Amino acid sequence: MKTVLFDCFLIGAGGFVGAICRYGIAAASKHFWDTSFPVGTLIANVVGCFLIGMLIGSGHGEQNRNLKLLFGVGFLGALTTFSTFGAETVGHSNDQNHGLAIGNILLNVGIGLAAVIAGMWLGKRFKLGG
Repeated sequence: MKTVLFDCFLIGAGGFVGAICRYGIAAASKHFWDTSFPVGTLIANVVGCFLIGMLIGSGHGEQNRNLKLLFGVGFLGALTTFSTFGAETVGHSNDQNHGLAIGNILLNVGIGLAAVIAGMWLGKRFKLGG
């Protein structure tokens, strides 16, 4: 039980910082770029992918469980889940599982977009005052 609580603490602490960083990136991008394109999301996703690549490439995430939980799961999980998607897809490709890599891309993007549309449709039915 002690280990589970400490694990949750590490994930939560990393997530707290990651969420604040994501907010800061979004706010700064709106200040610097006057566009409706989600520049902040793009930056967060690319930075997250780069950082998870460094964590995987360095081997530190596998050698240090606490670092993996704090930084990989917590910080990067709050900053972006796209980094995990990118790492898993590249992992399949590196393992010569190209079908799984392509399937992962198609399913995540296709089903993810469909889920957003379905959620928007359902959300309109529960809209306050409507």
